[in-house]
Amino acid sequence: MRRQLKFFLVSASIFILVCFVIFLVNETVTLVGLAKSIDPLFGWITLGFLLTVYFVFLAVPVLTFLSMPKALRPPKDQESAAYGEYLSQLRPRLKKNPLLKGIGLKFKTKDDINECFKVLDEQADKIIKKTASSVFLTTGISQNGRLDGLMVFLTMTGMVWKVAKIYNQRPSLREMFQLYANVAVTTFVATEIEELDVAEQLEPIIGPVLGGSALSAIPGSRVVVNVVTNSILDGSMNAFLVCRVGVITRRYFGYTREESRSVLRRMASAEAGTMLLSISLTSAKAISDAIWRASKKYALKTPAKVGSAAAGKAGDAASFLKGKARKLIYGEETDGEGEQEQGPPPAPEQEPQT
Repeated sequence: MRRQLKFFLVSASIFILVCFVIFLVNETVTLVGLAKSIDPLFGWITLGFLLTVYFVFLAVPVLTFLSMPKALRPPKDQESAAYGEYLSQLRPRLKKNPLLKGIGLKFKTKDDINECFKVLDEQADKIIKKTASSVFLTTGISQNGRLDGLMVFLTMTGMVWKVAKIYNQRPSLREMFQLYANVAVTTFVATEIEELDVAEQLEPIIGPVLGGSALSAIPGSRVVVNVVTNSILDGSMNAFLVCRVGVITRRYFGYTREESRSVLRRMASAEAGTMLLSISLTSAKAISDAIWRASKKYALKTPAKVGSAAAGKAGDAASFLKGKARKLIYGEETDGEGEQEQGPPPAPEQEPQT
C-alpha cells in the first residue's frame, strides 16, 4: 500500500510538472505573439528575453543546489552519540554563515545553536514576507490571470534561491522535486484566481452594507468598493500561496525539520495564514489608497469636463434664443449665432400737410 501511494504521488508530481511546462510554453507563445503584432523584431527580442529569464531562474537554483553541502538533520535522541556527531558537523557550518557573524555566539551550547536557528529563520521569514507582499500588490492591481501566473512563478523561484542561500545546505532530490511541484501548483492556482470573479460573488453582501452607510451618498462608490474588494482578495490569496511555499522551502532547507510531509503541509498552511495577517494590513491599505486616488482624480476631472461642455451649450442656447427674440420683436434677420444687431427700425415718414 505504501509503495502504491508513493508511486501515485510521484506520478502526480511528474504530471503537474509536465503540465506546468506546457503552460509556460503556451504563455510564452501568447506573449511573443502579442509582441510580434506590434513589431516582428520586438517579438524576437521578447522571445530572447523570456528564454534568458527562464534559463537564469531555473539554472541558478540548480547550480546553487549542487554547490551546497548535504543537509544535516538532527537525530531524535539528543542524548545519543549520533547527536554529538551532528553538533560537531553543524558548528563549523554555522560559523561560516555570514548572517551569524558578529552576533556574539560561541556555537558551543545547545542554546547557542538554537539561537542561530532562530536568527536564520527570522531572515528567511523576512524574505518570505517581502516576496508575498510584492505578489500581493502586483497581482492585486494587475487583475490579469496569465500575467499573474508568470509573475508568481518568477518571484517564487527567486524566493526559493534566496532562502536556500540563508541555510547553505541542500535537501534531498525528492524534497526539491516536491518543493518545485508546490511552486508549479501555486502558479496554476494564481492564473485561475482572477477567473473566480470574487466581486460579483460578494456584491449581494456588499450592496446592503454599503446602502446603509454614508458611502452610499457618493456616486459610483459601490463600483469602487467592488474593485477594491476584488483586488484585495485576489492579492491576499496569491500572497497566502506564496507564504505557504516559502514556509515549506524554509523547512526543507532548515536544520530542524523532523515532521512528516502531511504534518509539514498543515504547519505550512497555518504559519502562512499568520504571515498573511501582517502582510495584508499594509498591502491592502496600499491597494485601496491607490484605487481611491485614481478614482478621486477621475471624479474631479469628470465634473470639470461636463461643466465646461454644459457652459458652452448654455451659451449657444442663449445666443440662439436672443436672436429669435430680436427677430420676433424687430423683424431682424440674424445669422446662425444671433450676434448681429441692427438697432431699432426707422420711424415712419410723415405726410406733408396741405
